[in-house]
Amino acid sequence: MLAGEAPRADCIGHHGRSESRHAPGALPGPRTIAHVDLDAFFASVEQLLDPDLVGKPVIVGGNPRGRGVVSSASYEARAFGVRSAMPCRHAHRLCPQARFVRGHFDRYEEFSERVFEICREFTPILQPASIDEGYLDLTGTHWAHFPSSLAGAPAAIPDDWPVIVAERLRRRVRSRAGLTVSVGLAANKLMAKIATNHAKPDGVCFVRPGTERAYLAPMPLRVIPGLGRQTEESLSAEGLTRVGDLLEVSREQLIKWVGPAAAESLRQKANGRCEARVQTDDDRDSISHETTFEVDTSDRNFLRATLDHLTRRACWKLRAEGRAARTVTVKLRYRDFKTVTHARRLEDPTDHDAEVSATAGALLDRVYARPLPVRLVGVRLSGLTEAGPRQLRLWTERRRAKHSRIYAVSDEIRRRFGFNALASGRSLELISRRKASR
Repeated sequence: MLAGEAPRADCIGHHGRSESRHAPGALPGPRTIAHVDLDAFFASVEQLLDPDLVGKPVIVGGNPRGRGVVSSASYEARAFGVRSAMPCRHAHRLCPQARFVRGHFDRYEEFSERVFEICREFTPILQPASIDEGYLDLTGTHWAHFPSSLAGAPAAIPDDWPVIVAERLRRRVRSRAGLTVSVGLAANKLMAKIATNHAKPDGVCFVRPGTERAYLAPMPLRVIPGLGRQTEESLSAEGLTRVGDLLEVSREQLIKWVGPAAAESLRQKANGRCEARVQTDDDRDSISHETTFEVDTSDRNFLRATLDHLTRRACWKLRAEGRAARTVTVKLRYRDFKTVTHARRLEDPTDHDAEVSATAGALLDRVYARPLPVRLVGVRLSGLTEAGPRQLRLWTERRRAKHSRIYAVSDEIRRRFGFNALASGRSLELISRRKASR
């Protein structure tokens, strides 16, 4: 290592491994978090579904001459500069030989569930963050992964045991799901997520406890999760371009530039600190589903159909966990990125699609109050309780009991064949819209 060079993390993958900077035999740290991220997920699934696409540049995102954006690009396409969220027209100019596909979102969900089931074999503490990434709390699991250590021999636990476990997970995902996954390892969720970027593609990166600040210091500000482009540009105008720069200026000066709340958050992140826990289904206090449209829309019928679909997915999750929700929140983000939300508390907790969807639809009418197209819509169910007896309603209880039986049957069908094996009337609007855009 050169003098003054910041410590690097231990990284393994197709690019090889960096040398370790810690004495062998050190005891494993008390907290170990893994961030798992599927590589080029949508495009990789498309290559699995169609072997003719293997080894070729693949772009998931629709018509190359339309207004859509790239949802995912294979690494063969990324070699030409294609990136997610790029307009499809621009992607086509960069890589005219690419194969453009509309995508099979039902299959993506199936593969996602398959991968997360594999992750649960390594730890029961799992928090999916999106369809293609999640956090695993591996703290204390070294006893399970290295049974010989139970005999009382500390040397039986390798110094880099998290890396060994991550490699096992990667191999299992590849053999069972046919996909590659990158894993970031660290003492907290923030650092694990940042480490994943250095693990990609198809690798493992371990940021050792105590090296977080030195690891982050030379990196550009954009590596900090949640740092918006406007804030980055404002700080860059003041001469702050690297993460370490945030700690070189006084707290008072940083507050003047970004405000007290953002200043404290940035300083914590620049030090590599994060107290957020990996939340399981049992301790999560809400269930959320949202989607960002390929093309901003002002079509209220389409918005309502999308919201209905998201709401039914959330209710399906509620019933699978044996829970009910008391509060429904609808979220809308406009073209200018202004985000608004409205919430309504229900009279009784529920897990019924019809009740939640009706409430969400009414909230949408309140939320969508500006003459601007919408780029994102979402629903959040909170105030979660265990599903159980509720106050009986004289005229409606028989109908509600009938609906509960219907949901039980439909949930079993979806469990066996996937969520989209059944579709509501409004969801058919989404299906027809997708077909029309092909």
